[in-house]
Amino acid sequence: MFPTQIALWLEYHDVILNDNTAKSNRYQMPLSLFLAVDNNTRSRLVAQALVSDETTESYKWILECTKSATMVEPLVFVTDADPAVDAAIGQVYEKTYSIHCIFHINENLPKNTKSKLSSQYNEFVSDFYQCRNSLCEELFYERWTKLTEKYPSIKDYLMRALYPSRQAWARAFTSKIFTAGIQTTSRVEGYNNIIKRELASNSTLYDLANVLDARLKNEAQWNRFFEYRTLSNCIGITPVSHDIFPEVDKVMSKYLTPHILSAERMEMAQCLYFIASNVDADIIEVTNLYLDLKLLKSNICLHRILVLL
Repeated sequence: MFPTQIALWLEYHDVILNDNTAKSNRYQMPLSLFLAVDNNTRSRLVAQALVSDETTESYKWILECTKSATMVEPLVFVTDADPAVDAAIGQVYEKTYSIHCIFHINENLPKNTKSKLSSQYNEFVSDFYQCRNSLCEELFYERWTKLTEKYPSIKDYLMRALYPSRQAWARAFTSKIFTAGIQTTSRVEGYNNIIKRELASNSTLYDLANVLDARLKNEAQWNRFFEYRTLSNCIGITPVSHDIFPEVDKVMSKYLTPHILSAERMEMAQCLYFIASNVDADIIEVTNLYLDLKLLKSNICLHRILVLL
């Protein structure tokens, strides 16, 4: 970890994503990447490691290195549900909440259930996600019981592979903590692709280090430019929010980052362009029929309609 990465970790350790990528060097050493999301909603590389294997001991070493360098554990740690990673997290990040990537779970479902379910598979997937998206624990457990009873041929897989880790992927549990809306490791997957564009499978470790170093510099440069541009935009639209909503603007200025503040001020400025009018219910019905028959067949783009009854 560079000193700048340590600083980023300390600032954005609320949610850290981790995943490995292969074929980034000639020695076939997996590259483990740690990403955070900054105040501009951008992915930032906060740590990287090369390991000889993907065992629990190797993951423990990596996590211990990050903990030693920063003295701070992530509040939420998003992984691809690798059992070796989970075991290491439990031993090193004692206070961290682990989240499993729902995309990787979805990738494993057909491998373990499709042949057994056959024509029932699509229906099972629908029922599984209905269960997974339950917003309270009672409803989750009720739907899970029905799921295992309805598909007995895969009950063993569900109870062995998914149920023990339910707190890491079911919304009834993950919705109770701050995850910044992150449910997958897709940010890391995207980062892997960016790095691999600059490398070949026979690249040296020196080549890999140069690519990572260049990427970190590009991130820092983009962030400086973006914050400068955001602050400039804020200056242009401040009078609207400040003149009409002074108390709201004061609170927002105190708690929001420049990027989010700019977006909120823009919304407040745009609200002045809406026109509200009272419309009869009968007219609304006729209008909806007209839209169905005429407007949907035309090239008119209807952005927003605000109707107050």
